[in-house]
Order: sequence, then structure tokens, then C-alpha cells
Amino acid sequence: MIDQAKRKGDRPYPGQTDADGLVNYASAGGFDPAISNLYKTGSPLIEDIVANGP
Repeated sequence: MIDQAKRKGDRPYPGQTDADGLVNYASAGGFDPAISNLYKTGSPLIEDIVANGP
């Protein structure tokens, strides 16, 4: 799940430097929805593992 969330934002857009993409990733607009979706999809899995063991 974490890999999927980061995969969408790990490359700079055309004309953007690698450094700018790494430093200013949050301003692109996709970071907050990705983290929210990661929490929504990951929480049930973690809760099940905690409740029932791996």
C-alpha cells in the first residue's frame, strides 16, 4: 500500500527538476489525498493484524 501511494508521486513532471520534485512534492496537491487514502485502506488491515495476529 505504501509503495502504491508513493509510486504516483515519485517522478517529476516534464520540465521539473528532480530536486524540485523532492522538495516541493506536497504543493503538487496529491500528497494529502494519498495519505488520507493510505490511512483509509491500511487501517482495517492493521486493526485485523492487531486483533487476530499475523
